[in-house]
Amino acid sequence: MGYPVYDSDKNAKKIVDESDEIRAGLISHFGTEIYNGTKLNRKLLAEKIFSDNEARSFVNSLIHPTVLKDFIRWSELNLKKVDVVFIESAILFESGFNKYVDKILLVISTEKLRIERVKKRDNALTSEVRKRIQSQIPQKELIKKSDFIIKNDEKKSILQQIRLFLENIHSE
Repeated sequence: MGYPVYDSDKNAKKIVDESDEIRAGLISHFGTEIYNGTKLNRKLLAEKIFSDNEARSFVNSLIHPTVLKDFIRWSELNLKKVDVVFIESAILFESGFNKYVDKILLVISTEKLRIERVKKRDNALTSEVRKRIQSQIPQKELIKKSDFIIKNDEKKSILQQIRLFLENIHSE
């Protein structure tokens, strides 16, 4: 719909591949096999962090501050051109990024649909996707913390729901 959207996952991947500081931290913690040449071995990292809360906390403490700085720089730049920007983040609350937004729009769907979509997108096993979901805040809690909910259930029009959200934020 023409609004700038910061894709935190995409930008985090780029930052992890390019940041010498993050690379050194990950190698120090997990060993050299955590990288395949210049690229992060994402499958190996996922195995480690979705089965070990301490490892996940370490990785988050290493990566999230850098991604947050990048988001703030990006949003300041874009807010000179438009009055609304968005950040897309699967772990908005876990990362603490929720403190840097004015409104929270949550897209929900059934667990079955979420699992199927992630399996297809990441070529992952059901058990791997379930571990990821279990490491995140439950959807019921996220609903309570959000300002607006979009149901992505293949029944309601997503565009219609987004238009309603945009009308609400522009009327405030």
